Amino acid sequence: MDHKSILAKNPMREKDGVLYFSKSPVDIASSHDHDATDRRTWSFWRKQNYLFLETELKALPSDSVFLDVGAGQSDFEELTERFSVCAVDFYPYAGIHVVCNLEGELPFKDKSADVVLLANLLEHVREPQALLKECYRILKPGGLLIGTVPFMIQIHQRPYDFYRYTDRTLAYLLGKH
Repeated sequence: MDHKSILAKNPMREKDGVLYFSKSPVDIASSHDHDATDRRTWSFWRKQNYLFLETELKALPSDSVFLDVGAGQSDFEELTERFSVCAVDFYPYAGIHVVCNLEGELPFKDKSADVVLLANLLEHVREPQALLKECYRILKPGGLLIGTVPFMIQIHQRPYDFYRYTDRTLAYLLGKH
């Protein structure tokens, strides 16, 4: 996939195939000490996420334009590799195509994606309604937003862990957009 084809604006720079729309934070401790795709190291929560996404993604057409927003270390790359994937994060983990501020306007064209994945991201966003509004803008008519969020889990990825969501809160937030 030519990631530039779905962009609404030009990146401020490009390095090693990664398009940068913002600077990466310096206060994040990324985990480069293990293989994020090694299921033997996964928590119960991560395994449940995998099973959920495996089921949800199975029925989607392979030619779907798929934005993995907050992709991180791309734990679920095996499930998404058959799509035209653009992996997006605010930090340039391996496998990321676009680095941008996830709490502002995302650099993608209106109605440019068939699927937006928010896997374990909403708890890390200070203004989740703004992100959901952006996802709606980016999704094609009939597009699909797929997400997972933790509930009973320890604080993680400090200082970027802000919320826990109930099903009622998620229904409220999604209903607004």
